[in-house]
Amino acid sequence: MSEHRAIFDMLEFGCTSCMYAIEKIGRKTPGVSDIFVDLAHHEIRVDYDGTPAVLSRIRDVVILLGHDIKLREDTANPVGAADSDR
Repeated sequence: MSEHRAIFDMLEFGCTSCMYAIEKIGRKTPGVSDIFVDLAHHEIRVDYDGTPAVLSRIRDVVILLGHDIKLREDTANPVGAADSDR
């Protein structure tokens, strides 16, 4: 299965401790190869195996921490596919 990247927009501003928690839990989530929380741009980038349930798990973690996120629909695709026109 190819590597996919999804970007979530953070709908509520997160704190540094939440950022570390999201990254730590996210990296332990089956199907996630990497995750990066960018507080400056209010986004979370997830590299994963393409399984939609992985993205649901990440959102559940964020909600448990008291925040919410929304998937940028145009980003949930294989790595490099959306980057080719940038």
